[in-house]
Amino acid sequence: MKVKLGIESPKTQLSGQKSPFLLSLYLVAENRLLRETMVRLFQNRDGISVIGESCYSESVCGDIAASKCDVLLLDSPPATIVTTLIDELCESAPQTRIVLFGMDEDAGSFLRAVRSGVCGYILKEASSAEIIAAVRGVSKGEAVCPPRLCMTLFAYVSQQFRQRPETLDLQACLKFGLTYRQRQLAAHAAQAQEQFRRGRHGLEQRPPALLRIAPVERIRHHHAQKRIALGAQRRAQERQV
Repeated sequence: MKVKLGIESPKTQLSGQKSPFLLSLYLVAENRLLRETMVRLFQNRDGISVIGESCYSESVCGDIAASKCDVLLLDSPPATIVTTLIDELCESAPQTRIVLFGMDEDAGSFLRAVRSGVCGYILKEASSAEIIAAVRGVSKGEAVCPPRLCMTLFAYVSQQFRQRPETLDLQACLKFGLTYRQRQLAAHAAQAQEQFRRGRHGLEQRPPALLRIAPVERIRHHHAQKRIALGAQRRAQERQV
């Protein structure tokens, strides 16, 4: 069910049309009473126009995109909605900023929402004033989330950054067909090189030639030399026979 409202402050009625001077809001919630309550919450706010409201349905994505709303307010959508509706909206209506409200303070849900592209994450215990402030803030290009979950996001980004070099090294080692032991040697060589660079050993001379070579390239060169030696040994044995 979709309803176009065009409700703004009592001074002006827009009949479902968006005004360039107003923040246009579209509301999606499964519970009808909740939708009506939220509409009444925003209808007397200056500068905000509720141009549509609906429950979750197959056609809701097209309705939202057609409304060209500035902000979409979603009521605690299920995980399937986050991965489908929001992904579709990011393609069909990239100008629309998405705010989730009525959410649990769960780090996993929050990070999934951030990855999907939402701009606001409001907990279920948030007050009406906080919801209105979040909608206004997101429309101005801000991101809104609880402070504790914000810290979770900081920690997650830091962790991903620290793990990235290890992931790239592993991908390179697998590309060259290195064994687990060879990957260990490459890691030790890289660690020794990093320690030398930071001056942890108090050395002033240049690092040994072994460390000046990139670990993966060095092991790759060692493999090539070993294959050449084995080939020469095999040919020598064939000549003896």
